[in-house]
Amino acid sequence: MSDSEDIELGPGAAFTVILQNEILLEKLKLLNFEKEFVKKQRGIRTISRITFSVPNNENQGEQFTQFIKLTQYLLQTNGVAIEVDEFDDPGAITSQIMESCRRLGVNVDFPPQKIRKGHGNEVVKILTSLADLALDRRGHRFFLLQNGQ
Repeated sequence: MSDSEDIELGPGAAFTVILQNEILLEKLKLLNFEKEFVKKQRGIRTISRITFSVPNNENQGEQFTQFIKLTQYLLQTNGVAIEVDEFDDPGAITSQIMESCRRLGVNVDFPPQKIRKGHGNEVVKILTSLADLALDRRGHRFFLLQNGQ
């Protein structure tokens, strides 16, 4: 987000993606992703409350890999399988993800390069949309209560 967008949206706008990532993590827990996904992956860090909301300056490639593998899991949970090899072109991978999301009806109205970095609003948006679809397929509803309601 640019400085001018921060000013227009307010001082807390930069933290919205962190809150959205935290909600995503709760949805993933409802999908039992720790057992179905995390334990089956080797060499991938545990997904935390901020994994996809802020850049991993130590290892950006690892963050992109986490995003790809979690997206594959969520797509598979929704009945769409994609094959990704670690040596595939990142542009081809992101295009494949975007196309798979469109087939499922996920709104991806942004350029594919927005998800190539493996973090940010667009990454969290895709993962959350896929998690919502997966929860719906399993008959679950996720409600976020606000202001004590």
